Amino acid sequence: MRKILLLLFLSTSIITYAKDLTATLYLKNGSTKTGSVKYPEPADTTISFKSDKKEKISADQISKIVFTDKKGNNIELERFYTSRPKVFKTSEFVKSKNKEWVEIIYNKSQKIGVQTITNTSQNGNSVSRDTFTYYYYGNNNSDELVMGNFLPNGMSIAIGKNKSVYNMASIVFLNCPSILSKINETEFKHKTTTDQLIEIFDTTECN
Repeated sequence: MRKILLLLFLSTSIITYAKDLTATLYLKNGSTKTGSVKYPEPADTTISFKSDKKEKISADQISKIVFTDKKGNNIELERFYTSRPKVFKTSEFVKSKNKEWVEIIYNKSQKIGVQTITNTSQNGNSVSRDTFTYYYYGNNNSDELVMGNFLPNGMSIAIGKNKSVYNMASIVFLNCPSILSKINETEFKHKTTTDQLIEIFDTTECN
């Protein structure tokens, strides 16, 4: 859990405090570009890149972006279709129309991705900001990640910790009955939902 929280702290710091960071773009043609890159919003379709000159590079040309902070820590972003549960029908999911940038925090036979999104609302002179960290799960050969839990305002509490995870698993791991069964047998705890899922992924083969 400490490692995941550290990664989230690093990525949140990048989003909050940095406009441009050193990053390497891994392009789909097999080449790479290293320079200064503006951290993208989830829906961004172009990436602002600066090395010898400033460029706008289409997100469709990029396989992944790896940001590096001053301490040498890496934050990896890839694009996926994301699916989130409906508000009043949490067993039903809505898939995004376009791919979105997602931070990858686990990448083996399964993937775990994170998006930190801040919603701003104003009522008269009062401005409120609500930050949510969404956790998505998927298989390594899929271009879609499905939301399983989220944290509001940086709290280490997985909302809908059991039901939402079970609903996610029924979609993502339909063809992996061993993993699906293990998830359905697990009682997920508030602060360790993602770590518990990682433990299942690390110890259970898809069969």
